[in-house]
Amino acid sequence: MLKKQIVNIEGMMCEGCARTVTNVLSKLPGVKKVDVSFKKGTAVVKAEAPLSEEEYQKALGETHFKFVSIK
Repeated sequence: MLKKQIVNIEGMMCEGCARTVTNVLSKLPGVKKVDVSFKKGTAVVKAEAPLSEEEYQKALGETHFKFVSIK
């Protein structure tokens, strides 16, 4: 069963931003599905195992978006 995490992200302003975040998070190990809402500033990540804050920070650190927290 996949584990669901809701990740708060700052800096997304448009669909292009959401696509970039989706592409970056989709490449993380074990991630099967990512749904990003730039309006809510969130990404719903479904993965084989929960990912750590450090993994999200590292992945988003390569973009101009900022990891805030995991709900």
